[in-house]
Amino acid sequence: MIPKPYKTEKLEAPVTREALHELAIVWVEEQFSRKGTIPNMMWLFAAGPFVMWLEIDWEDNRAGYLYAMSQLMKRIEAHAYTIISEAWSASTDNLPPDEVQALIDFAEKHGVQALPPHMRDDMLMVTTYDKGGSRLFTRYLVTMRLPGFGLSFLGPRQDEDIGGDIVPVQDVFGGLLK
Repeated sequence: MIPKPYKTEKLEAPVTREALHELAIVWVEEQFSRKGTIPNMMWLFAAGPFVMWLEIDWEDNRAGYLYAMSQLMKRIEAHAYTIISEAWSASTDNLPPDEVQALIDFAEKHGVQALPPHMRDDMLMVTTYDKGGSRLFTRYLVTMRLPGFGLSFLGPRQDEDIGGDIVPVQDVFGGLLK
């Protein structure tokens, strides 16, 4: 899927990291209340007073998208961006080491989403970065409903604020604005 524009809007300048993050949170909560899901992965870019929204099918070409997103952010002189995506996590608490390794091997081969529902947590993540390396992170556990039993819904909002120059080494996105 080629990244497709979702919408562009003008807000009060400049759009701060916090304002961009809250804009994404409002959208996520509204989407889940109406549809029980979000469309693919969404990226929001703040450049002055403008916010550009792009929808991306992340699984197609991660390396290509990271490069394209970094080039786009340089071109529009973005000072902050947000990524909204659904994810899965698995808990290995209280499992013997051989079962933990078997789960890891299975997840690496088939993806965490292929684990049985009782062995994984479905979640939605909203992560916002700015040029200073600061990051805001919000996570929601998602209660999935089977088709015909109503919409999936978000659990309580869980926020984390990593300010200043503290960007984890394993973070693949933090350096895109540099």
